[in-house]
Amino acid sequence: MKLSEELQTAHIVDEEEMPSDVIRFNSNATVAFESGVEKKIQIVIPMDKDFKNNKISILTPLGSALFGYSKGDTVLWDFPSGKQNIKIIEVEQEATLKDIDMAI
Repeated sequence: MKLSEELQTAHIVDEEEMPSDVIRFNSNATVAFESGVEKKIQIVIPMDKDFKNNKISILTPLGSALFGYSKGDTVLWDFPSGKQNIKIIEVEQEATLKDIDMAI
C-alpha cells in the first residue's frame, strides 16, 4: 500500500538523467539502522530475491522503503515491527550491458 502511494508522486526519467546515487532496481546500498547495524543490500525484482546473498525484493518493506532515495538520506519507515530511521550510507549501481558495450 505504501509503495503504491509513493509511486503516485514518482517521476519517470531516462537512465542517463538519473543520478548515480539514487536507489533503483539492482542498486547496491549500504544502510545503517537505528540499532547501529550496517548492512549492504541489493534491491531486485521479486523473482531475483535471494536473502542469503542480501538481494531483497522491491516488494519487501525495506525494499520499498529505500527505493528512490539517495546517498545521505534518512528514511523513516513504518515496518511491521514499528517505525525506524534508516540512513543510506552508500549507493552503487550494477554495470548494465549498455555500460559494458560503451567500455569496449
